[in-house]
Amino acid sequence: MVARNYSSPLLLKLPPELKAWLNEYAQKNSRNMTGQLIEMIKAERRRLQHGPEVHNEDQEKG
Repeated sequence: MVARNYSSPLLLKLPPELKAWLNEYAQKNSRNMTGQLIEMIKAERRRLQHGPEVHNEDQEKG
């Protein structure tokens, strides 16, 4: 198992419908909600750093 260096926990309050959606989306991707949020944030960071072409490539793959 790879050791990961994470910061302290972050309390995130979500509306119930958003939490339910995130849970379903994470399960479809074989992740827990934390893992799914991390992947979504990384993807958004890449999109912001590299422009819309990265976002478009991700959509074409999916």
